[in-house]
Amino acid sequence: MSGDVKKDLRAEARNFSATLANASLLKRKDPQSKSLLEKAQQIIDALLADCSKPMPATPPPRPSRGGTGMGQLWVKLDELKRENDDLKRQRTRSSEEKVGSPKSPKSPKFHAPVPGQFEAVSAELQRVKLENEALKVHIEKLQLTIKEHQTVNSNLRDDCKRSKAALEAAQKSAMKAREETKKMESNLQAIKTENDSLKQKLSQNHPTPPPRPSTTKPSSANAASKPSPANPTQKPTPTHATSKPTPSNATKLSPEITTPKQSPATSSPKPRMRTDNRLTENISEKCRPSNIAVAYTTLESQEWMDAKESLEELEEDEHQITQFLCGILMSSYEVSTLVLQSVERVIGYILTNPTSAVTIMPEVQVCPLPTEVADVIGQRLRMTFDKVNGADISELAKQHFSTSNSISSTWSSHHAVQKYIHQCALVTWQMAIQKPPMKLHTADARFDSSRHNLWWSCDQSRAKTIDYFIWPVLYDYEGGNLMVKGCVHAT
Repeated sequence: MSGDVKKDLRAEARNFSATLANASLLKRKDPQSKSLLEKAQQIIDALLADCSKPMPATPPPRPSRGGTGMGQLWVKLDELKRENDDLKRQRTRSSEEKVGSPKSPKSPKFHAPVPGQFEAVSAELQRVKLENEALKVHIEKLQLTIKEHQTVNSNLRDDCKRSKAALEAAQKSAMKAREETKKMESNLQAIKTENDSLKQKLSQNHPTPPPRPSTTKPSSANAASKPSPANPTQKPTPTHATSKPTPSNATKLSPEITTPKQSPATSSPKPRMRTDNRLTENISEKCRPSNIAVAYTTLESQEWMDAKESLEELEEDEHQITQFLCGILMSSYEVSTLVLQSVERVIGYILTNPTSAVTIMPEVQVCPLPTEVADVIGQRLRMTFDKVNGADISELAKQHFSTSNSISSTWSSHHAVQKYIHQCALVTWQMAIQKPPMKLHTADARFDSSRHNLWWSCDQSRAKTIDYFIWPVLYDYEGGNLMVKGCVHAT
C-alpha cells in the first residue's frame, strides 16, 4: 500500500513540475515570475531525485506525508507571487519618481543605485543650470537690441514726418515761386506792349515836317542880286524855332516819358523802400533775411511739430496747444527786440554821457543812437549771432510770456518743448538784429489767402474772420515784403 502511495506522489510531482515548466514558458515576459517558477521546478526535481534513490533495508521511521507537501508548495508559490507583485509596485513607483532620467533596462532583480550615478546627475544638473543662465542673459541682450531697434524705428518715423513736412513746405514754396514768376512775366509782357503802343502814339502826335528849301537855303537869283554880306536889318530865323523832333529824338525821349512803374506781384504785400536803402542782401553774411526765412520754416516743420506731438500725449486741447506754442514764439520775438533796444539805449546813453560808463544804472534815459554807430553794432551782432546765449533769452521769454493756459505749469517736463523754446530764441534774435528788423505779425483780423494759410480743420469756403493765430506771418521788415505765410484758425 505504501508503494502505491509513493508512486502517486511521484506522479503528482512530475505533473506539477511539467505544469511549472509550461507556466514558465507562458511567463517569459515577467523575469521575476519566471525565476520563481524555475526555482520551484528545481526544488521539485531535486525532491523527485531524492525519492528515486534506493532506500536502505531498514529505513528510519518517517512521518507519513499525505497531501500536505503539495499544499506547502502552493502556499510558498503564493507568497512568492505576492512578493513579486510588491516588487513590481515598488519598481513602478521608483520609475515614476525618476522623471527625465533615462530608462534602465528591465532586470529580474532590483539593483541598488550605482555610487557614481549621483555625481553624474548633479554635474548634468549644474550644466543645465549654467546653460539656462546663459540663455537668460542672451534673451536679455536680445530684448535690449529689440528696444534699441524700436527706438531707431521711432526716430526714423519722426525724421520721415519732418522730411515730409519740409518737402510739402518746399513744394508749396516752389509752386508759389512759379506762380509769381508767371505773373511777373505776364506783367512784363503787358508793360512791353504798353510801352510799344506809347511809342507809336508819340510818333503819330509829333510827325517829322517836310524840308523847306526857301527858308533853309537862298535861291541863286537872290544870291546874285544881293551883296555877299548879309543884311544887318534882316534877322535870320532860328533853327530851333521851326525844327520838329525827329524820330530819333522821339525814341530817346520815350523811355523817360512812357516808362511806368512796375507793380509788385499780387500775392505779396506792396514793397516799400527800406529805411537804410539796402535793397539787396550781403551774401557774405550768414545772418541775412533769406537764411532766417529758411530757419523759420524749419522751426515750424521740426521743433514746433515735435513740441506739439509731445504736448498731445497729455491729451490736451489742440486749441490750447497751438495758442501756447504761438504765444511762446511771439514772446521770444518781443524779448529779442527788447534786448537789442536795451543794447542800443545803453550804448547811446554812454556815448552821450561817457562818465556814466563807470557807474551805469539799470534805468537809463532813452538817447538816440547815431545811425553809423547803430550800423556798426548791427553788423557786429550779425557776425556773432551764433554766439548769443540762447538760454538767457529763453528764460526771459518764459518770464515775459504770461498765460492762464494749463500747459504752462507742465512745460518744464517736456524736452521737446524746451528745445522748441530755445530754437525760437535763436531764430527771433536773428530777426531782431537785422537793419531794419524783420517783423512777426499776429494782429490780422480778416483772413487773406495771400498772407495766411488755413488750419486743416477749417472750411476754406467760409473762412473770413480769424479766431487765433497758429503760426505768425513773417515780413522782411514792418510793412515790407512777405517772406513766410502765417497759419490761422478762421471761421
